[in-house]
Amino acid sequence: MGRRWFRSCLEEILLLVIDELGVACTPRARKALDQGIEDWEEIQLEAVIRNKPATAARVLATLEK
Repeated sequence: MGRRWFRSCLEEILLLVIDELGVACTPRARKALDQGIEDWEEIQLEAVIRNKPATAARVLATLEK
């Protein structure tokens, strides 16, 4: 699962099981899983930016126009 830069996290796999197989999940647990996914995405984004700073700078420059 996932690609070279963006890998799936445990929280995404758990949500897949919950949503696709109908496993019970409380709203509090879903909120925690969603937050875990957001945190993981941030970690992965930081890693990509560190590995591809020129691309990140180019994209950011287009946002300033």
